[in-house]
Amino acid sequence: MTRKDDSKMGWGLQTDLNINLDSDLNGQGLSETLKFSCCKNVIVEGNNHKVIGGIEDCLDIVRGCNYTFRNIHFITDGTKQHVTAKSGLQNVVFENCTFSGKPKTACVVMGQYSDYNILKMPKTQHFLFKNCKFEYKKQAIQLWFADNVVLENTDAKINKIPGIVVWTYFTFRKIQDKMKYGRFGRGGQTPEGIENVKRNCCL
Repeated sequence: MTRKDDSKMGWGLQTDLNINLDSDLNGQGLSETLKFSCCKNVIVEGNNHKVIGGIEDCLDIVRGCNYTFRNIHFITDGTKQHVTAKSGLQNVVFENCTFSGKPKTACVVMGQYSDYNILKMPKTQHFLFKNCKFEYKKQAIQLWFADNVVLENTDAKINKIPGIVVWTYFTFRKIQDKMKYGRFGRGGQTPEGIENVKRNCCL
């Protein structure tokens, strides 16, 4: 199932996906080029094609587990970051991928605030970068509410945002969302709804 969510291509609530890119993808003018939400057991074979970012990302992944991305050239062109990964995302592998161009924030931003953080969520964690190349190495990987990143034959700097900064920012965003959208935030994330998300998204 492919759905439009201001992305070039997107998938939600899918299991056992095998995707082969047969051409370059350009997300300019959209929020992101590729988007995955609450998927399990995903393999994306890039076949050395380019994924050119939109306004926000080349790739946006929220929730779910067991994603593998191989042989993809992620390229920024005024994009905030190459990859956003958040909302308790687990077990992600990038293999033989390149990250070209200087993003506005960092190449890979892990564990930033999302609508689901209005209630307690697990960390985004267990990432492997294998045989990857970052052109912008100094701010390659940025960790917010996230940890457990392994670099294998990959030259990249991991920058962890201090815990007090993460706590302060998340607390501010939660208060802001509750004041603006009500008790359960913009996405209406009730405790029951969050538990349902956890059951269906490896959390």
